[in-house]
Amino acid sequence: MDLDISLQVMTAFLSPDEKSKLKILHRVSSNRKQGDKIQAILLLDQGYEYAEIARILLIDQSTVWRWYESFITAGITGLLKDNYIGGTCKLTEGQLDQFIKHLECTM
Repeated sequence: MDLDISLQVMTAFLSPDEKSKLKILHRVSSNRKQGDKIQAILLLDQGYEYAEIARILLIDQSTVWRWYESFITAGITGLLKDNYIGGTCKLTEGQLDQFIKHLECTM
């Protein structure tokens, strides 16, 4: 399902210092997700619409919106924070041991 987030186009909301920091962080980051977040904020600042950014970065419009909200509420640090929490292991202890042995033998 494609969300239509019809919001005012953001333009020039970044300070020159923020722009500079984001560009430097993008250049030195080896984390693709962080790079995408930075690109999204820089593209919003240039006047691109949520749908355009989502299409360019191959993500959902709602993701672009969440990243913008993170940036506005918590700045660059909040934007780059990774909130991913992994799930619990579904393997039994024996299955996990077997899996580890398999990886050690084949890798």
